Amino acid sequence: MPRASLHHNSSRSAVIRVPLDTAHFSDLADPNDSRTGVDTFTGRPIFSTLEGSGYRLYARLFDEVHAESKYGLDTANLHGNANGAELSATDTEVRLSGTHSSGSYANHARSFHEVNTFGTSDADKAVLTDTTVDLDSYGPPADVVLDELTQLLWLDSFEKIERWNSSTGSKADDINNIDRVFAWWRVTAEGI
Repeated sequence: MPRASLHHNSSRSAVIRVPLDTAHFSDLADPNDSRTGVDTFTGRPIFSTLEGSGYRLYARLFDEVHAESKYGLDTANLHGNANGAELSATDTEVRLSGTHSSGSYANHARSFHEVNTFGTSDADKAVLTDTTVDLDSYGPPADVVLDELTQLLWLDSFEKIERWNSSTGSKADDINNIDRVFAWWRVTAEGI
């Protein structure tokens, strides 16, 4: 069965460092889990869910939600809000964070095959590390089987997208004002 681990700090006070309320979701509790099918994580500023065949995990008003795909070609959908959001993405994890009426949020999708991200303000920013983007079409590559890629990332309505190269520590390029951008990672013999 899927697993949820919730850590809620109910004793918040005016202290310099306050622990975060954190929820951890996973689609696989142990190696003997025999469920099949695609699981879907939906991360929103106020609430998040992980659901699949026969289960639904739910977290509301947590500062951070961490969801991990351990089996299958699972999908994550991360939504921002009108306050603006910041996305960071690597070949193993995508994080979308920002603020809402009750505080801040950060939703993490780790090891999901496909991640769909939705910006909703003109201040949304994405930082992608070691990713590939077709700068002519901003769409998926015609010559690659998508299921063979490590991770697929759709960025919808992000005002500014920066691509960074981790081996040099430098910015590769900026993508500005493109409504929909497809990014991907592929592991090769030399790495990414």
